This record gives sequence, structure tokens and C-alpha cells, in this order.
Amino acid sequence: MTIDSQPPAPLPPLPRAPSQAAWDAMTPAERAATIDDLPLMLPLAHIIQRGMAEGDEHLETRYHARDTLRRWYRSRERRVYVGSEMAVYYPGEEAASPDVFAVRDVPTHWRKSWVVTEEGKGVEWILEVLASGRRAKDLDRNVVRYASLGVLDYFVFDIRTRRLHAWRQAAPGVRRYEPIRKTGDSFASLVLGLELLVVGRKLRFRQGTSELLTAEDLIERLEETVAELAVNVEEQSIRAEQETARAERETARADKEAARAAAAEAELSALRAEIERLRAR
Repeated sequence: MTIDSQPPAPLPPLPRAPSQAAWDAMTPAERAATIDDLPLMLPLAHIIQRGMAEGDEHLETRYHARDTLRRWYRSRERRVYVGSEMAVYYPGEEAASPDVFAVRDVPTHWRKSWVVTEEGKGVEWILEVLASGRRAKDLDRNVVRYASLGVLDYFVFDIRTRRLHAWRQAAPGVRRYEPIRKTGDSFASLVLGLELLVVGRKLRFRQGTSELLTAEDLIERLEETVAELAVNVEEQSIRAEQETARAERETARADKEAARAAAAEAELSALRAEIERLRAR
């Protein structure tokens, strides 16, 4: 057997959270210490296998989705936690690290990891961004695994094909998925209360008829507003200069007319004085 034909080395085991029974038996201090000891990331071999550093588009799609959802729920004062690339621990299960995930009705403070037994709630919505490879993982294995963990909605955005795949729990409490039917150009997520769709090359979120703005959208709109204001300021400055010049011309004309009137008045006074002098003679 040549070196090239050697089977790949087995991956190291994924970290696991304690079972529910073990967690229940712990003191608060032991639980805190256990959470501190849980790895914040998957082993490097797993990260490489699942598609680490798959390019700018892969990264931006994840972060735009996370940041757009965070901003949307914050603006509506909704307590929805949205995380990305974070270790998620279910009791007794191997750790997972979804590209983006969401949990409703929980505090939204920053976290290092999501430990279900500590949070008291599992993940409800997951988005995986498929860039290169990992198709069987995202489109097959995760469909079974996330359903078994009780994740309510599961979406996959395939960057190469520009397609969305979506599943949800077949029924409340049933840990099996069924495909979400596409309505028009979008898939509805009951967890998010939003629709997901592909516009051009990008994954977008929509509520009703309005697409949620990404950070890039906001920056572009602000830049457009600044440009419009700059044009308005320049136009107003030009008009002000024109008005000032017009006013200066009017002032000069008025000064000339006043000077002529004063000269005429002086001439008139001089003539009257001459008339009086002649009469006196």
C-alpha cells in the first residue's frame, strides 16, 4: 500500500457535555467549573473537515445572517439570541458548531458556548452555509442529527448552486424533519417569524414585503444620504454666494442712488441759496 492510498487517520473524538443525570447531580460550583472546562471550539481536525476558511463569501454570508438577525430582533426588543461558529453542547452528545443558530425568549448577553443544561433550552433554528464539500454532512447527516436534538427549523444555503434547502419538525415533539414547501420565492421560518430567500447571489431575510437590511445595506444608504446632503450643501452654498453677490450689487446700486440723491439735494440747496441771495440784492 502506497502512502497516497493510506486511509485517512481517524478523527479525534468530539467533546461532550455531561449527561443530564450527571448534570443534575452536580453542585452549582461544579457546574460552573464544568462549563469553564468545555472546549470553546471543535478539535482542529474537525474544523478542517467541516470546511474551515472557505473564502470570503462563506464568511460574509454567515456574519451577515447573524448580524442582520441580531439587529432586527434588537430593534423590536425581542429576546432572541443569535450565535455563530460557537460550540453547542447537548447533554451527553457530541459538540456541534452550527454556522448560525437562534434561540427565542432567552437573555441576549454574549456567550463563549451554548450549554443546553445551563441555558435550560436547546437551539431552535440553525443555518448552515455550504460552500465546498461537506454536502453529505449538511444535507443528509445534519438533517437526521438536528431533528433528533429537537432543533425546530433547519436551513442550508448552498453558495455554489444558489439554492436554499429547508426542513422543520414534522409535528410538535416529533424529532423528525419534513421539507418546508417553498412559497413563491421564499421559505418561511416559523421560529424566526421571517422568510428566507436568495436574491442574486445573496441570502436575504424578509418580513412581509420588506427585506431586512444588512450592515452593507445600511452603510450604502448612509453613504447615499451623505452624498445627497453634500450636494444639497454645495447647492445651498452656491445659492448663498449668488444671493450675497446680488445683495452686494443691490447695495452698491443703492449707494450710488443715495449719492446721486445727496448730490442733487446739495445742488438744490445751493440753487435756493443763490435765489435768496439774488432776491436780497
